[in-house]
Amino acid sequence: MEDAGIGLELCVERGENPWSGLTSSAQEESSSMLVAAAWSFPSGYAPLTALAEYDRPDDPLLMRSDKARRVLISARWFSDIERADGTSPPQSAQKIGTWKDLGFQRLSETQLIFFLLRAQIIRCYAHMEARLKLDEIARQGELCDYRFSGSHIYYTNSRHESHLGFSILLDRATGELSLARREG
Repeated sequence: MEDAGIGLELCVERGENPWSGLTSSAQEESSSMLVAAAWSFPSGYAPLTALAEYDRPDDPLLMRSDKARRVLISARWFSDIERADGTSPPQSAQKIGTWKDLGFQRLSETQLIFFLLRAQIIRCYAHMEARLKLDEIARQGELCDYRFSGSHIYYTNSRHESHLGFSILLDRATGELSLARREG
């Protein structure tokens, strides 16, 4: 079992948001919460520079089209994905989607979890950025609980910084990925 990554810190910034500039209405913002899985990416889609460390030649995980105003995820590795809000995580686990590579050959467990954050599938800031730390990986059978803490910066009339605490749950047997409020 892999416990690599405990103690690692991550900064997630607005400038690296795959959906930046693609949503200009509440309806577009709402529709961007579901990321469709595609077996092949149509012409006009391009990989994201900020996620290059997760991509392989001819095998990107996430691609974006400015013209279509859409982001797609690879159906080879993922089911359709429902983006989740880490600034206000649900009390009980909210399913995000499914990772299909149960042998973890494409990405390790920890790489997968960090990809979800860097790709902003788990949204962890409201306006500017989030600083996160992987505090612990708790295991119970096939269920892996990646426990994060940190803070995010947002603005109303002035600058604010709020605490973050959430868990990303990975069921190694099924590939199911979920987000939940962090307990403890």
